[in-house]
Amino acid sequence: MAGYGDFPFGLRQIALYDTAGANKVLLPATLMLHVTPLLETARFEADGHLVGAAGFVAGAEWEMEAGGISLEAIAKLTGGTASQVGSTPNRTLTLSQDAGAQMPYLRIAGRAVSASGGDVLCRLYRCKVEALEGTFRDGEFWVTYAKGVAVSNGTVVYEFVQQESVAAL
Repeated sequence: MAGYGDFPFGLRQIALYDTAGANKVLLPATLMLHVTPLLETARFEADGHLVGAAGFVAGAEWEMEAGGISLEAIAKLTGGTASQVGSTPNRTLTLSQDAGAQMPYLRIAGRAVSASGGDVLCRLYRCKVEALEGTFRDGEFWVTYAKGVAVSNGTVVYEFVQQESVAAL
């Protein structure tokens, strides 16, 4: 139907926002954004056969990976604080995380370019992190991995948007 954004190829950006869509933090070297709708379903069987079925979207599970480490992004995901002090060439950025702190809700958006022109966006409006990890390993780059759940913001859980004109997040 659209004729643009039909063939997404290559993730180009993942951005994290607060739930209002402000205070954007871009992840470095985006690698993957995966979304799985959580479906609640039921079947009604009577007289030996299926007479009805019901189903609805209850939420979504998501996973993402990005090469490199962004302390600002990890702070956004966990509710921690990333603080920079000093001046070039002696700046330091420190991520602080309090034990027992609640993980915040946040908004996640991903953008892939399309082989048919334009791009495709995925927006998850109210997400909470359930796992976060990365590994320092000899001979390998750090890859940040996170996964979690998305719930309704009162209207929608997620959106996919095909855009005829390419636009950065």
